[in-house]
Amino acid sequence: ALVYLSLSAIILSVYMIVVALSGEFLRRQRDAVSGLIATGFVVVIFQPLRQQLQKIVNRIMYGERDDPAAVLTRLAHHLEATETPAAILPNLVQTIAHLLKIPYVAIWLPVAADQMEPVAMWGKPVDAMQTLSLTYQKEAIGHLVVAPRGPQEQFNRHEQQLLATIAALTATTVRAVQLSDELRRSRQRIVSAREEERRRLRRDLHD
Repeated sequence: ALVYLSLSAIILSVYMIVVALSGEFLRRQRDAVSGLIATGFVVVIFQPLRQQLQKIVNRIMYGERDDPAAVLTRLAHHLEATETPAAILPNLVQTIAHLLKIPYVAIWLPVAADQMEPVAMWGKPVDAMQTLSLTYQKEAIGHLVVAPRGPQEQFNRHEQQLLATIAALTATTVRAVQLSDELRRSRQRIVSAREEERRRLRRDLHD
């Protein structure tokens, strides 16, 4: 509706402008010739104009869903630009929501046996949501939960494929964050063990 309302307004304006301009140059047979010129001009620009308007409206309403490569490129760029590991997952869900114009995105990870909680989310949860499994090397490590744009609206086939690709990228990112956290904790344990060993040696030397 937005595309064709905009298209009608633009075509009508172009038609009137072309008729007015051509009429200034063609004094004789003004109405007939001006109308033919304007009609021909409208026919030529109609399809390219409609396609361009469709792209603009789709981007406003659906984000970058029609350009999967751009979505993945921007996700990768935002991940690289994140300064701290703790901000990676919150930044990721926010970026997904903004790129696809969806109201809610969350990453759920296990926190205990048979218990999962959201570790990063953007927006407010709604009644109808879709859950995508996060799988890393054939192992389920969590869920990516997304909400459609409207109560009666579902993701189309192309969006489902894009979401599946985003889920794969999210799984890899989640696993990288987990490995980074495990490495940090391991280093902390090593440092603590070294400090404890130094204290023990001091006590032994003192004794």
